[in-house]
This record gives sequence, C-alpha cells and structure tokens, in this order.
Amino acid sequence: MDVAPPQPVSQAGEITASPRDRLIEAATRLFCRYGVNSVGPALRLWFAREDFYGCPFINAVAESDKADHRMRSLAIAHKKVVLERLATLCGEAGLKEPTEVAHSLGLIIDGAIVAALVTGDPSVADTAGRSCAAILSQARG
Repeated sequence: MDVAPPQPVSQAGEITASPRDRLIEAATRLFCRYGVNSVGPALRLWFAREDFYGCPFINAVAESDKADHRMRSLAIAHKKVVLERLATLCGEAGLKEPTEVAHSLGLIIDGAIVAALVTGDPSVADTAGRSCAAILSQARG
C-alpha cells in the first residue's frame, strides 16, 4: 500500500521533510483515504522502517536532565500540534468528543511508539490499531 507521497529531497538526494512531518502526512493521507481506523496501518509501516528510532521528542525528554524543562517544552509543543490534528480529523469524521478521542488515540500512539522502540517489534502497531478501533467505535456511538 502506498502511504505517503514522494518526500521533498535535497540536491544531494536526502529527504528534507522531518520525521514528524512525514508521520503526520502519512497518517493524514490514511485517515482521509481509509478512515480514522488506519492509525495502526500508519504506525506499523513506520515501525517496520529500517530507520525507525522512535519519536525524537519522546527520546529527547527521556534522555534529558529531568530538571531541565527545555526538552519537555519542545515535546509538549509537538504533542499539541499532533493532538490538534487528530482532534480535527476526529471532528471531520463526525466523532463525539473529538478532543477526548484525540487524547486517547495520542496516548495509544505514544505507548505504541515506545513499545516498538523497546521491543523492535512492529506488530505492536496491530494491538494499538485494535485499541484505537475500539475507541473510535465507541466515539461513533
């Protein structure tokens, strides 16, 4: 399944879009094409990539001095953008309480990212997908 469009590349042939932008683009395309249940197909594809090293924001907070809030502030800003996008998509899908649903999906996604990084097993996305599907089903009413 083709998930994302070709990425912008530099003259040296390097991908110039950030991992965050690539993930959001892929998730958005899947949501639009296959519905909000496709969050598990997007995660599995990301987790299976050879260059999957987890979320740079989660990693930065985990690796930083816990008394230094600079990394946490950056991670919170990123999380806010992702949750706003998820809430918009959930609202467009006609789900009840889209902000609440977005926070639930975000929690599952973050947990799946960490689990995939720790275990090296992209199939954690399947479990995350089933969990997201249950939340989305309930939100549809």
